[in-house]
Amino acid sequence: MNIKYFGQIAEVTHCNEEIIEANTLEKVLEIVGKKYNLDAKNFKIALNKKIIETNCHLPLAENDEIALLPPYSGG
Repeated sequence: MNIKYFGQIAEVTHCNEEIIEANTLEKVLEIVGKKYNLDAKNFKIALNKKIIETNCHLPLAENDEIALLPPYSGG
């Protein structure tokens, strides 16, 4: 699964994207949260370029694209 990071999340992870092996959104958030000591409840999540709820129980396909965005963006 290709995970893209933006804003403050990219600053914490020190990368813009990485590959994570997971087949559910919950597992992705668990792995990222533990690896980088981040609270996944504070993310906005885009699945295939559409914002979804963090409690969404969708299975993921190998070619899905997940983007983790900070909850607020400046502007």
